Amino acid sequence: MAFINTMLSFIIIFYRPLIPILRSAEIEFYGYSAGFKRIFFGYDNDKPTRDEILFVNTGYSNELAPDKDSYGNEAIVDRKVLGECFKKLKTVKDSIKLIICDIDFPNITSNDSAWLKEVDGLKGKILFPKTSNSLYSNRIESYSASATKIHSILVQYPLIYNDTVTLPLSIYQKLHPNAQIKLYPSYSPFVNIDGNIFPKSVIIEPRFRAEHLEKSEEDSSKYKVEHLNSFVKYFSPESLINKIIIFGNFNDDGNDKHQTILTDTFGPLAILNTYLMIENQDSEISASWFMFMFISLFTFFTWRQTARFDYFKSLSLTFKKHKKNTYERCKLLFKNILWLNKFLMNIYEPVFPKIIYLKQHFKIRYNYAKKQIGLSEYFIDLFKSLRFVTIVALVSYTVFGFHIEYIFINFIILFESFLYFLALFIFNKSSKRVVL
Repeated sequence: MAFINTMLSFIIIFYRPLIPILRSAEIEFYGYSAGFKRIFFGYDNDKPTRDEILFVNTGYSNELAPDKDSYGNEAIVDRKVLGECFKKLKTVKDSIKLIICDIDFPNITSNDSAWLKEVDGLKGKILFPKTSNSLYSNRIESYSASATKIHSILVQYPLIYNDTVTLPLSIYQKLHPNAQIKLYPSYSPFVNIDGNIFPKSVIIEPRFRAEHLEKSEEDSSKYKVEHLNSFVKYFSPESLINKIIIFGNFNDDGNDKHQTILTDTFGPLAILNTYLMIENQDSEISASWFMFMFISLFTFFTWRQTARFDYFKSLSLTFKKHKKNTYERCKLLFKNILWLNKFLMNIYEPVFPKIIYLKQHFKIRYNYAKKQIGLSEYFIDLFKSLRFVTIVALVSYTVFGFHIEYIFINFIILFESFLYFLALFIFNKSSKRVVL
């Protein structure tokens, strides 16, 4: 049973990120663990330097265009200025690393032909998010840039969408021309990148955050943000050598600022952070990570198999009292399953640190459980289980860089309990004892 539960845990760990559902306690766990990793492991250092990257803010360079969904106008990036910018960048195409243009093009304007002509001269060096407008999609190299939001929080970024690479993975391909990307069947939760296995969707690592960007004053510790108009007016080819240039809206009150697990970020930063996860092999499913998880989970479920015995033994005796009363046995069966589910859901509500060491909060749950069912020892073991899995999840993320949702234990406990309840309900007899 311990081996089966361990394998079931891996299935849930691998497939769970593909389902856009996340409890508030999980979001809180990611926030605390990301902060912990940033302070003690210094992953903020694993990113390009100021000399390797340049951000260009398009948020103040706008023009009005008819809104395709209404009778009014909306502000869009000034296509004429954008065309002038691309024309100048074309002259230094061979000296720059890559241009990432995180700009949406929902409207067609009279200036489109000019900037699209300039983009033709930058092919192979410039990437865009995919757009539904066929006028642009047939002329520019674009990839899906749709991230996963849960409770209005930007949480995950897919590496593969509809069996094609997304924008972050396409950035990796451009910067590593010999990269080998192997796609598995659509039902598989994995993608192979240069021989390394990654999940198809990753929790965004917040290496670059809004606070890292220079606003108005000069600050050598922050990354320079040029405004589009100024970038064109004071164009300096020498300053762009071997740089990644990222265009996007970096305004605090703009429409591309999002709440994340740890802090607010801009859309272009979410794309960049996801690319850096691939570059630094975060969330890689390595052999060392798999061995750590297998040993931890197998040990855990072996212990649980022993720890839960007293609970099921007590429950077995209760079932025997209602051996000839099918209605009472059904009632008892569902009462225990529903109560267990309620208990598991409620116990995740405390903040992450409390799950590790809190006793007072659990004492309330413990007394309530004792009063309701009279099976207190089982719930003490249950709390120990949650604490153990939380620590395993923290080690998995901070040491191996792989996020797991520690709430997966909820599904396992319910599954094993349901099987046992069902076995007791069907096979319970005075001369037999059911052990799973």
